[in-house]
Amino acid sequence: MSEIFTLSEWDSTDPLELSDIAVDFLKEEVNDGVKKIKVDFQREGQVILRSTSYVGTIALPDGPTIEIRPKAAGSNLINLLRYAKDPELSLIKEESQLVEGKPIIDPIALLYLEELKKVITHGIRKTYRWKSSSEAFLKGQLNVQRQIRKQPFDKTDFECDYEVLTYDNTENQSILCASMILSSLTTLSEVESELRHFGKLLRKRVTLRNVRPYEVQGITLNRLNEYYSTILSLSATVLRNIFIGELESGEQESYSLLIDMNRIFEQVVERAVKSAFPINEGWKVKTQENTQNLLEGKPEVTLRPDVVLERNDNTVVVADAKWKTPKNKPQNLDIYQIVSYQLAEDALGILVYPDSENSVKNQYYVKTTEDLKITQLPVGRHFETYDEWKDMLTEHVRREFRP
Repeated sequence: MSEIFTLSEWDSTDPLELSDIAVDFLKEEVNDGVKKIKVDFQREGQVILRSTSYVGTIALPDGPTIEIRPKAAGSNLINLLRYAKDPELSLIKEESQLVEGKPIIDPIALLYLEELKKVITHGIRKTYRWKSSSEAFLKGQLNVQRQIRKQPFDKTDFECDYEVLTYDNTENQSILCASMILSSLTTLSEVESELRHFGKLLRKRVTLRNVRPYEVQGITLNRLNEYYSTILSLSATVLRNIFIGELESGEQESYSLLIDMNRIFEQVVERAVKSAFPINEGWKVKTQENTQNLLEGKPEVTLRPDVVLERNDNTVVVADAKWKTPKNKPQNLDIYQIVSYQLAEDALGILVYPDSENSVKNQYYVKTTEDLKITQLPVGRHFETYDEWKDMLTEHVRREFRP
């Protein structure tokens, strides 16, 4: 087994001896246009790896394995993922907590397995899709161009396009792809066994292929397939943040699974605000909502706070979530950003950070609009049950966000 280096977010390794293949893997496959992990070269030919806001596992070709663990979340990563993706998931076993020495992939795989069981129990869904084939009898629509190109005049086959009702659709292909990836990476033998079992069931009717994240995002949900919502969200998370060579192999020489904690924290804050201020009490919560422009001219400048809270069609709070642990005071850029949202909406502004050992100044006074508050959401706090932890987040947001 290769050597394992453990980092937290925004941390760095000692100088390492890495092969050119490993360095290329980090640059081209892991980062792939996004700085998920930074590579600094030293004069002696060694490299220092620097983590960012992405957490997860990188198994390098020729070793070692890099584990990047969440800082502010502590061992509560599984709760953050559950809450960000679907707060109503059933209770997960205690061993799913992220503990020292346990790979981050394990709780993700366990979370995925729970939701997969729910979908399988409900029943995997058939959908119509277009099929093109040569048929002895005309079926559906005749594809004239293909008929002329492929069928000589002495042949009697027809080039047809028609719809078939099938399990082999993008929804089920996404589930199968993510299941096979997680089954090959988890170290939990029972989880691996169950994921492979369900994978075999799916492969009787579904094609195993590398599904791209944009394909999952393009799936339209309606009342007939809305029970797929959570499993597709989790599948997109896995597929968006994974690099893996061959799905069929049982063991992977190199892979990476890195999750952006910035986006997870934004989703946690969004859900907590919706829970604290329900629509049946007259509130309206908008997320990633474009605000009006403060500047005239071209090109237009778009302002997009993470959360906008309205009452009686009036904006009362604008909020931005920042997955950072600032020392004693927020960064100037964070302040400028939230104040610009306030000026656009003339509302109370709230900067939301994760709780940490560093307390942050609680309130500022903005001269031309409402006050600016700073709050630290205690996502790393431990409770006996997930429901208690979830209720604590709701109460904290209800108290801090009420205008």
